[in-house]
Amino acid sequence: MAGRPATGDDKVGLSGSYCAIAETGTLMLLSGQDTHGTTSLLPDTHIAIVQTSRIVRSMEDAFDLLRKEHGRLPRQVAFVSGPSRTADIEMTLVLGIHGPYRVHIILVGG
Repeated sequence: MAGRPATGDDKVGLSGSYCAIAETGTLMLLSGQDTHGTTSLLPDTHIAIVQTSRIVRSMEDAFDLLRKEHGRLPRQVAFVSGPSRTADIEMTLVLGIHGPYRVHIILVGG
């Protein structure tokens, strides 16, 4: 899925996903010329498209798929398991501290 990099003004970022990991509910996103890391990090809401055929069982299976299809690892591999959160500040839960407040996944057949 090609698109422009997100800016700080974007409210929603729409991206594809290399694969999804069923065991942890995690998305694996790869960096590249047409896959901008800012799309999943800067906007308040990240919407990821995942092909159901790209859902693997475990983290090990995801890395096996990546090595099989790409050989070398890309410059960046990001793992997204939902909004970032911390309770370090006065023991108060804060969402979206290092990324979007909301993460939505759309599953498509294929």
